[in-house]
Amino acid sequence: MAGEPVCSPSRSEERSLGLYIIFTDLEATRQAVNAAMSLGQDLGACPVLVMAQVVPYPLPLDCPPLASEFTERLIGRLADGRATGLSAQVHLCRDRNETLRRALGPGSLVVIGVRRHRWRNPDRVLTRILTKDGHHVIPIEVQRVQPFDPRFARHQTMPLRNPCKPVHP
Repeated sequence: MAGEPVCSPSRSEERSLGLYIIFTDLEATRQAVNAAMSLGQDLGACPVLVMAQVVPYPLPLDCPPLASEFTERLIGRLADGRATGLSAQVHLCRDRNETLRRALGPGSLVVIGVRRHRWRNPDRVLTRILTKDGHHVIPIEVQRVQPFDPRFARHQTMPLRNPCKPVHP
């Protein structure tokens, strides 16, 4: 399922630079797409969004847990009506990292949205793997937005008490 790039075929054939965006999650990938689109315009490259959809072992490989219509809508939301040439590749797989390693051309320029965590996360591990494979990886740091939790609303709006002042009953 590849989108139609706006780039002319002759121009995309003569370019030697592959510009790939790795799908991680919706918000991180949206920011990576924005960065890659501006980078692609500067370099004259057509970015390709690569999504590795993991299919669990109880299911056959050609029967993903998500419907293809859902995946198409998700990619459509990321393209967000852009007139520029963003094409997409969806790979059904068992191992995300191995599939992405095989999907990228040698020495590709890769843009990946990564969330800032205290611990190692799968996107950082993938970034290291692709760098060791010889790809030029540009990680786009995404701040994690805390969702509003109504259970803690009372505690979030209470003024803080100064711990140095004694409390008089």
